[in-house]
Amino acid sequence: MKNSLLLLIILTTFWACDDDDTTIATNPNITENVELPSDLPNLYRQFYEDNGGLNYVTVNGSKMAYTDSKTAAKPVMILLHGLPDNNFLYRDVIPELKADFRVIAPDHIGYGLSDRPDLEYSFTTLSNYLEEFVKELDLTEIHLVVTDVGGPAGLGFAARNPDLISSITMYETLWLPVDDLENSNYAPPFQEFLTNVRAQGVGEEIVVVQNQMLAFLNQLTVSEMPDAVQEVYAYPWLEEESRTVMLETSRSIPVAGEPADSKAMFDNYVAYLTNNNVPKLVILATPGAISPPDYVDIAVNTFANIQSATIEDSGHFITEDKPVEFANIVADFIANL
Repeated sequence: MKNSLLLLIILTTFWACDDDDTTIATNPNITENVELPSDLPNLYRQFYEDNGGLNYVTVNGSKMAYTDSKTAAKPVMILLHGLPDNNFLYRDVIPELKADFRVIAPDHIGYGLSDRPDLEYSFTTLSNYLEEFVKELDLTEIHLVVTDVGGPAGLGFAARNPDLISSITMYETLWLPVDDLENSNYAPPFQEFLTNVRAQGVGEEIVVVQNQMLAFLNQLTVSEMPDAVQEVYAYPWLEEESRTVMLETSRSIPVAGEPADSKAMFDNYVAYLTNNNVPKLVILATPGAISPPDYVDIAVNTFANIQSATIEDSGHFITEDKPVEFANIVADFIANL
């Protein structure tokens, strides 16, 4: 009897049950249901309260924030955001998906409610932290959904860990390095933005001082973004110093081979997407912003085992304009694998 009781205590210490009566191993680097910051905007607070609370994974001594539907018996889906946004980007998508998936939406290191340690916020950094995040949560058979800077971060991780990936969905993101911005397949406004942000002094003024990244929120959606939503996206960037994160990430987009680490990561995941038969979906937004039709066509004509879909009347932030349609397309794609 004593031995049985001891075994029960040990198992209870190392394992916790989820809503599906399945087990998830505990980890000292994982902290769940953390108290929300007192000054959090109301919609931001509601987002976390509606999605299982604020959780943290400690990676290299710094905390990465995330939401988790905590249904371990279901397939894992990771939703990666871009900039200047955070995991709140998926607030209207998660409810559509969590009945069929264990949906996890992290904030990149330095973004949202994640810590902002003294790092270079390159794609390499974001991707490496994501990789450790996934390993700490012991996630496998992942359905990966990426946009914007979440594309290089997530695709870089996927290329290094192909055995962990069950499918990839890409939208409004970057999958090819370019040699010349003016002759690239990027949308012209995006070409202009990259030219300006890469210029010393100009990029600092645009991103850090003027905080113009936040203007994209309304400029790159078809629907009008409510002030309360914009308040959530602005919350992590209230301090001028914090915005260097967005500047460094933007400057990490490789052009003419520089920065070299980003170019190497792009080349690696382009080879992975081209040669690996993992199912892929690319979603074209029209009018979109950074991934126009000819850029999407390159993906369709280059990458193995890829499908495409189109969401009309949507800007860069598809999940702001058409969240339910987006969720249905992703769910149907995975259901038919």
